[in-house]
Amino acid sequence: MEFEKSHLSAHEYREQCEQVELSKALEQGRSSSSPSATQETTLLTAHEQELGWQLEAEKFKPSDSKTEADFSNNMRTAWRQLDRPVFMLVKQTFGKEEPVWCLPSIPVEHGHNLRQVASKIIDGYLPTASKCRIFGNAPSAVHVYKYRDIETGERFGVQMYFYNAFVDRAWHGESMLTLPGITDFVWATTGELNTFITDRKLSKVLRSFIVEY
Repeated sequence: MEFEKSHLSAHEYREQCEQVELSKALEQGRSSSSPSATQETTLLTAHEQELGWQLEAEKFKPSDSKTEADFSNNMRTAWRQLDRPVFMLVKQTFGKEEPVWCLPSIPVEHGHNLRQVASKIIDGYLPTASKCRIFGNAPSAVHVYKYRDIETGERFGVQMYFYNAFVDRAWHGESMLTLPGITDFVWATTGELNTFITDRKLSKVLRSFIVEY
């Protein structure tokens, strides 16, 4: 920081002036308790005010971040682990495959770009009370994998594109929309992802763009 050209705040300027007055008083042999004409109009010096702020700060006790959901281990609400971000996972069935835990997803339809499909996910999964917002028009990450069709035995390649989105946590995340193929949902922290995501490669991809703010 460049101190010589930086501007002082009103409080810093006030403290500087009071220090000058105090130095003059000491040079003239006056006691610091004998106020000058300028100091007579000041009920509280800047330094004393700072001490008062410090005492007030020491009295402050933050409220407990634990909620009823934390004590009951209810993961079907976003109103838990309030000191950490949580992420929505759904138990979803793809075709005739067994249901798996993953981020909400739908197939890309012809004539729609990836950003439009991401918006359709929000419209399909979340009510308007969630105030969900997507960050950016480009995906944050991509996950490529292959799966084998149960009936034919053929292997198919799949590309999954991910977007970062934010919801209003005051919504609590309990009123999810009912959609076919979705059997359950949870709000999990990054440390809990591996409890639900069995694909370690997918878990690594998720951690590459998930932000702990």
